[in-house]
Amino acid sequence: MGEKTENTTQTEKFVIPPFETAHAMEALGNINIFLFRYFPKQKMVVLTEKASREFRCDSVCHNIPDGLRDKLVCRQDLPGFDRMYSDIEMGAPAASAEFRDKSRKTWYKVTLTTVEWDENHKPEVCAGVVEKRRESTMYEQEQILYSSDVMDFLSFGVFSYTIPEHRVMIINDAARRLFDYDPDGRISFYNNMIRHIESRDQSILQAVSANLKEPGDTHTYTFHSRLNNGTVLTIHCETKLLVTSDDKLFILSIMQDITEQERMAKLLQGNPQ
Repeated sequence: MGEKTENTTQTEKFVIPPFETAHAMEALGNINIFLFRYFPKQKMVVLTEKASREFRCDSVCHNIPDGLRDKLVCRQDLPGFDRMYSDIEMGAPAASAEFRDKSRKTWYKVTLTTVEWDENHKPEVCAGVVEKRRESTMYEQEQILYSSDVMDFLSFGVFSYTIPEHRVMIINDAARRLFDYDPDGRISFYNNMIRHIESRDQSILQAVSANLKEPGDTHTYTFHSRLNNGTVLTIHCETKLLVTSDDKLFILSIMQDITEQERMAKLLQGNPQ
């Protein structure tokens, strides 16, 4: 009792140097760039006043990255966030990560660069730059992949809609065929889809919402669609929760008709029904 640990003594002896470019910091006030410094030996981050306000934390944070990760970073982004710090400690001159703010779902890109090394060439001081992004590069790539130029050439159905409004964002021709959808009709694609899904599978829609809680979450399931002529299709669906550049949540669904594959599987099992 009362004795200071070695780590505590080391932290108390450590003097945090002032920011040398105060005027430059002020010049950054009107753009979405936030600065901090990381001291690997002390496991400590020192943030500018602006960065401290943005991330709603103290200007000095200890026990890094654990001291920030659990209250700041979305669960899906933790591996990349932790890897950035471990890469720096393993000697990488620079490392980056993308993450979402846990409470606001805002995207950030953070880059750490070692600017001072000790006599053993271990990182001693790192400069950190955080850029607030409209969206992640992963989302940008998905937007390119599913752009309108290629949508209707895909053999699988693509359908996306906002939640909770169920406003349709994307439908391709393959998705329309899976539910006999007439785009000139008065009913929305979402409601038309609900009408065609077999009653035995209606509970699946509630399961989708229950399994998609954070942007990046995925859920896979199979259901049956009854077409207007009585044909029943077995549809395999992969869903993912994403976020638009203006922070609207939406579900992206990739749907594939696996009716024939299911029939063949039953034949091989000796069950033609």
